[in-house]
Amino acid sequence: MTLQIIKATLLDISDIMHLEKECFGEDAWSILDLTYALSKPSAHRVKALLDGVFVGFAAGEKHGKEKIGWITTVGVLPAFRGQGIGKKLIRDCEENLSMPKNSSDG
Repeated sequence: MTLQIIKATLLDISDIMHLEKECFGEDAWSILDLTYALSKPSAHRVKALLDGVFVGFAAGEKHGKEKIGWITTVGVLPAFRGQGIGKKLIRDCEENLSMPKNSSDG
């Protein structure tokens, strides 16, 4: 099986809405939340494809001026959990949202 972590776009909104409902039920992001996350320039968003099938999503935001970044959501469809997909989505976000350390950070 081949796992790809690649950029998610507005074209993925249907798959992501389904994932949100499967993973978060009534706490799922609305279509407006997802549209914002998928179009905001400072956001990092990726999807996981397992043999070409959409199985996961993660998004985060980077605020360079404040030198902070955070992961706003991560989800993997229940049938595909336990395979390290969530960890790979998180790792991709962490790498792309990392902030330079200040010399005073130690």
